[in-house]
Amino acid sequence: MVNVWLPLVKATTRNGCMQFIPKSHHLGLQKHIDTQDYLQLAPEALKSVHHKAIDVELDPGDVVLFNQLLFHCGLPNSSDHVRWSFDFRYQDAKAATLRREKGHMARSELQPAEVVKNGVHWSQLELGGPNPR
Repeated sequence: MVNVWLPLVKATTRNGCMQFIPKSHHLGLQKHIDTQDYLQLAPEALKSVHHKAIDVELDPGDVVLFNQLLFHCGLPNSSDHVRWSFDFRYQDAKAATLRREKGHMARSELQPAEVVKNGVHWSQLELGGPNPR
């Protein structure tokens, strides 16, 4: 899987930029805790490497690509404005997402009927409306 993070406004430590632990993807898949909103690394996975974390401040239009095994998080936003960004994940459609949500295919030679056709189609899939097939 490749993760893509693209801020639409300046991303700083104050407004919640991304934080990464370099080379942590070499540790492999680690135990996670299922919180209400997302999967979070178990504290024991971070114990020996949290001090190596780096803040990744970016300008609008910058992009970061990273492996899903890389330890990463968004810092808390302590500013008085929203930090807008896009977050994309690209992976083999046959692979598990490790999430409750299924995800949607952007392109497929094997299953072209399963590909999301446009923004309206995507919102209908996400919000449970009628499917325009």
